[in-house]
Amino acid sequence: MTPPQATGEAPYIVPIRVKRRPYRIYREHILSIAFPPSFNYIQSTDNYPIISFMKCLVILFLSLCFTSVRVTAQHPLVGTWEMISVKGIDADGEPFFDDTSSVRETKIITPTHYILIAWDVDKDSLTFNRTMAGQVRLENEKYIEIPTHASVQIFENVEANFTWKLEGDIFTQSGTIRRPDGKIVVLEALIFKRLKDIRAGKDNPAIGTWHQVSGSFTTPDGKNQSTFNPGDTRLLVVTPTHWMRMDLRNKKFDGVQYGTYTSQADNIVSHMEFSTYPFQTGDRHQFTQKVNGDRLHITSSGRTPQGQSATFHDIFEKQ
Repeated sequence: MTPPQATGEAPYIVPIRVKRRPYRIYREHILSIAFPPSFNYIQSTDNYPIISFMKCLVILFLSLCFTSVRVTAQHPLVGTWEMISVKGIDADGEPFFDDTSSVRETKIITPTHYILIAWDVDKDSLTFNRTMAGQVRLENEKYIEIPTHASVQIFENVEANFTWKLEGDIFTQSGTIRRPDGKIVVLEALIFKRLKDIRAGKDNPAIGTWHQVSGSFTTPDGKNQSTFNPGDTRLLVVTPTHWMRMDLRNKKFDGVQYGTYTSQADNIVSHMEFSTYPFQTGDRHQFTQKVNGDRLHITSSGRTPQGQSATFHDIFEKQ
């Protein structure tokens, strides 16, 4: 069992196990109807006509400049997005519509991955519903998410065909979903707005998707203890403005956290926006980071479960 740390340390380093609310199935909106928590995408390959060698070179050059099978760091969808509304036709042919009065969703897209958190809205409070993460790809106008981690079951044999459109800071996702039972859901418009922050760390070398490979702490008497089990999964996603982290223990969901951050050189201050662990919204946590090639080293100070002061070391590998 991973030993918990005291409040005040970097929250996405070592998780604290807590009892969570049971999963509530979405009934009235797209997050259950159109998104049974995973999709098995069928991708197609375009067949191009035979053209002259020079035209091939021109098209290849333009393709390298403007499109890619994988999202590049410069792609306009890379960033943090907050759902505005969703409308479509459910599997029974009935129209549906939802907005932030009933559901909230925040999604982060990096050059290679995505991660999202969704909440139910109950008057002035939010109840955690689920989180999902996985690979993301763009194929021309197609937007493809391939879930690999989730707080709920990931289903197979689901076909999803989505397109994307960007107008300013508004991202619209549209398409159809064929569920395992053969029924089709039409997603007319799932609309997000980009979240911005004047403190954005555009030059932060930690921007991207990271998977933790080790963790430990050292006490003043020189004793070292591991805080990470090889069978655990800790996925950390960082954008210029936000971060999310999802933890799985023995392939089962353990917790998720989300927030913003400020940076000055290698010194980072994270600001907690949401956590399934016992942290409070607005909590601030300080740590230092070093990026060496494909490795992210994070160092923080705090106390062990026994109350000893300690230095915590965590290493992540880029995905």
